Amino acid sequence: MSAKRLLLVSFLFVSVVSAFAQTPSFIRTDIKTGKPNLANIVVGDFNGDHQPDLAVTSHSSADPHSIYLLLGNGDGTFSPPTLIASGCCSGLAAADFNGDGQLDLVFAGLGATSVLLGNGDGSFQPEKRSPSVASALTPLVLDLNRDGILDLAFAAQGGGISILLGNGDGTFTPAGTFPITGGNVAVALAGADFNGDGIPDLAASNLWPNFPPFGTAVSVLRGNGDGTFGAPVDFTAGPYPFSLVAGDFNRDGKPDLAVDNYQSTTVSVLLGLGDGTFLPHTDLPTSPFPQFLFAADLNADGKLDLVLAEEPTGIGFLLGKGDGTFAAEQEVLVPSLGSFILGDLNSDGKPDLIATNGPSTLSVFLNTTVADTTPPAIKVSANPSQLRPADGRLAPVTLTGSIKDAGVGLAPSASAFAVSDEYGQVHPHGPITLRTDGTFTVRVLLRASVRSADNNGREYVITVKAKDKSGNIGSAKTFVRVPLK
Repeated sequence: MSAKRLLLVSFLFVSVVSAFAQTPSFIRTDIKTGKPNLANIVVGDFNGDHQPDLAVTSHSSADPHSIYLLLGNGDGTFSPPTLIASGCCSGLAAADFNGDGQLDLVFAGLGATSVLLGNGDGSFQPEKRSPSVASALTPLVLDLNRDGILDLAFAAQGGGISILLGNGDGTFTPAGTFPITGGNVAVALAGADFNGDGIPDLAASNLWPNFPPFGTAVSVLRGNGDGTFGAPVDFTAGPYPFSLVAGDFNRDGKPDLAVDNYQSTTVSVLLGLGDGTFLPHTDLPTSPFPQFLFAADLNADGKLDLVLAEEPTGIGFLLGKGDGTFAAEQEVLVPSLGSFILGDLNSDGKPDLIATNGPSTLSVFLNTTVADTTPPAIKVSANPSQLRPADGRLAPVTLTGSIKDAGVGLAPSASAFAVSDEYGQVHPHGPITLRTDGTFTVRVLLRASVRSADNNGREYVITVKAKDKSGNIGSAKTFVRVPLK
């Protein structure tokens, strides 16, 4: 093992879930960084080798608010941390803020919002400072005024949402602070086009609109397209709404919202209607004190799952069913969880977990879930398989068979049959309804005729197709022939 890899302990974690859902699995590796009080983590390729790296913040009295870079080896292991900046920062995020194709870092500094422009080799240019905002939280990075340059939205600790518009060179210009209901603190932000007008909107978890007791609101602010926002519209969630995430949880093409409720030990899901409004929230039970909410497809089934921290010892996940509902929570144990983030650390296309575990340890959970690439197994036969005589009548044919999937299960209403022949005529086709045991029976009418110029007889090809929940498509064929005699 290379000396530059900080591997101390590895073990396998496997989560067991419903037989109808792909089983997520992870391998955990602990990295002893030697840096105290790790906090923010971001993932990105900072040195241009196409391998994911880590940037983390650390704080101690001797080394206040520093950023360290851990270069990735491409397999989920990392080189020892090197200092990027010191005495600077909280609320770390990464993006390309000057359009040079290199990843940069932004953070809330002391009296300023600061950017370290990346050189693409793991080094950074001197700090570029812009006006500060009253927030130590990680900014939301979006192009809010649609000029092709990334902007920043902060949950302002002084109340509302503060917007800084990017100038394209790593500096920013204030666009204003926009209040949420009650003029209170926005705990977390999510961005999406909630009303379908092509302009980014913002949602904020609104902790204290009626404090006391704890608030229950999510405030949605519609974007004007120039970096400004309209008045907030509130939608009810659970008590003490905390972290917030947007995603299409029911796969209808409209963004939804999920928010974890710190006080009530639930996650509220608000399904979007596509016009800026949402259905009443549905609450999902979680372990105590949920926070740090993310959405990702953990188990490679094409559906968004929810991932969250559970204070103080675990990362929980709720597997999405693709219809806006979720399976019961599962848990990855982290003995002393601080914060965590998702990222593909070994470039295999699957989201991994990275958590601070105690004051100086990073725990990496590589996602080892095996994607379901096996299509459904289909059997089909036709009775009769020959139509005699060729007298032009419509003859009944019975199709029988089975469609079964040993992986994530069949997609609803995704099984069908179609009939074709060499004459290119329109023939029966339609959905297949399966019995509980996966078998089916379909009756069709086929013309028992042969064209005069056909010397070989007529052949009908009957194709049955089915798709599983991972998008794999299986097919099988059977044949019905009309002989000349």
